[in-house]
This record gives sequence, structure tokens and C-alpha cells, in this order.
Amino acid sequence: MKKIQLIGLLFTAMTAYAQSTTENYIHSKTCLSGDCSKKTETITYFDGLGRPKQIISVKATTTGKDLVTPITYDGFGRQVKDILPVPANSLNSAIHTGIVNETAANSYYGTANAYTEKEIENSPLDRVLQVAQPGDPWKMSGGHTQKFKYETNLGSEVKKFITNTVTTTVGTDKKT
Repeated sequence: MKKIQLIGLLFTAMTAYAQSTTENYIHSKTCLSGDCSKKTETITYFDGLGRPKQIISVKATTTGKDLVTPITYDGFGRQVKDILPVPANSLNSAIHTGIVNETAANSYYGTANAYTEKEIENSPLDRVLQVAQPGDPWKMSGGHTQKFKYETNLGSEVKKFITNTVTTTVGTDKKT
């Protein structure tokens, strides 16, 4: 009996769905029907620092292809580009090694910037100065960006209200 249990345990361990030997990821399934025959699957792969590096929506297109969204970071570890997802042939939930930056998205969408780009100020606050949308007319140098402005108030621009609060005790309750 112990041998059968040991063989069953070994078989279960060999077929268990866990992390791959080279990649760290989270595989999430959302059931859309009671028996889970209709479901959405998303796999998020992480880099060595625990940051997402690729999001795969498994068989999310009408033709059964995966939608792959690469995530890139600048030299300071900030995500300044939100790259559009690219359809790719399904690799049975494996990472798509050919889609790691905006090159595949630019090729698929036929534009030089298939991503939303953020310009961040040169300070430790990392505040966004402007955002450019995907497409040639809306690129960062195109003049059609969403701009942000950060200002402070002067002392004369702030109203100061002073209140005086008086508390009194009218009586005390004494029980005998």
C-alpha cells in the first residue's frame, strides 16, 4: 500500500504546475462559467527584482493567439513606456522571448511609437511632466502631448482662518 501511495505522490509531484526553472511568474485563471469551461488566463512574468516584465493573456484573441504585453524600465527602474499588446502564437503559457521591448509592437502596428511614453522630471520625486500617446501624430516630439504643471502657493494666496473655541461646563451630575 505504501508503494502505491509513494508512486501516486511521485506522479503528482512530476505533473504539478509550478514555477519554471528559469522564470518567475503568476498564473491566474478567472472562470466565466460555473464549470470553468469558459475562462480567462493571465500570466505575469517577473524579472530578478520582482518587477513585471511580460504579461500574457492566454488565447485572448478571436483567432486563439496570445496577447503579449512587454514591460520595460529606464535606467532608474521607472516604467516610462506602456507598450501596446501584440498578438503572438500561443506557446502553452511559456514566456515569449522574442517580445521584450517596443520593437514587435512597432512592427505590428506599423508606427514608430506603439506605446504611451511619459516624460519624468529630473528629481527624486519622479513627477510626470508630459504624456505622449501611441501613434505618430501623438508622439513626444509631435506637440500633442498631455502636459502636467506643478506649482506651489505663495503666502499671500492662502487664506488663514483663526478661530477661538471656548468650552464651559454647565453643571455636574451627582448621584447620592
